[in-house]
Amino acid sequence: MKLSLKIKYSKIDECEVAMTTMKARPSSVADILLNEYLKPLAMSSRDLANLMGVPYSRIDDILRHSKNISNREGELLSKIFNTDSDFWIKLQENYINHTCKFHK
Repeated sequence: MKLSLKIKYSKIDECEVAMTTMKARPSSVADILLNEYLKPLAMSSRDLANLMGVPYSRIDDILRHSKNISNREGELLSKIFNTDSDFWIKLQENYINHTCKFHK
């Protein structure tokens, strides 16, 4: 038994469909740090604080989005996780810029 399937393509009667595209929120330092580095490496925030030479509360504040990282902390994260030297600062700037535009 042979089945045939015919598909008919049609044009939408000269109408244009407008689509609105929303950009996704950029990832924050906390999002990337936690989900791409700490969790996969089974590293605690205390371990990271010790490696960076900063108080645990500082890392906790960063992970809770209540504090931004400093340039020095960005450099330390780059050395620890072998990323570009400006990766963490640019990540933070993108997140802040998006948040400021979104909440205007």
